[in-house]
Amino acid sequence: MKLSNEQSFSPQPTLKCGQHRDPLIADRFSPLHHASLNGNLELITLLLESQAAVDIRDQKGMRPLHYAAWQGKAEPMKMLLKSGSSVNSQSDEGEIPLHLAAQHGHYDVSEMLLQHQSNPCIVDNAGKTPLDLACEFGRVGVVQLLLSSNMCAALLEPKKGDTTDPNGTSPLHLAAKNGHIDVIRLLIQAGIDINRQTKAGNSSP
Repeated sequence: MKLSNEQSFSPQPTLKCGQHRDPLIADRFSPLHHASLNGNLELITLLLESQAAVDIRDQKGMRPLHYAAWQGKAEPMKMLLKSGSSVNSQSDEGEIPLHLAAQHGHYDVSEMLLQHQSNPCIVDNAGKTPLDLACEFGRVGVVQLLLSSNMCAALLEPKKGDTTDPNGTSPLHLAAKNGHIDVIRLLIQAGIDINRQTKAGNSSP
């Protein structure tokens, strides 16, 4: 079940890939990047019909699908996915579109990406999964959505010898650090280890 008030808790975080970058002057932006960022369906249709490369990358390795996911624009997402855009191709920062949709609390777009086999277990260069980012920024509905994915169940318990996160930080640590009580409740209900400690020795509350 989708929870309401998804976007209401905090100021919108900045885009991690290309942080503080003005998209209008971004290096190696294609017309399809602009159209996807702005949600211009007519222009997206024209460009794709004219054989625009659907997975063209900008200087940061971001594709049009990344920008549509960041903005939470469902219709542009549908058009790009229908044209074969890859849901699991990573940017130079290691992010897939699901990272951006989850971080910014875009429930419908996150759900669409999961339906197209986006892998919620992929980690970015900071060692974070889409679930980590949704927990860190308090995106309750998206957290609930990701926890309903069978693949995300593996993220709640660290595997022995797992080196994806050298600090041992769990989604619960990220939610606790930022005071997201509703997210913490969901994680506890999902069975996460409430006493898990980071390698520095700090446990979640």
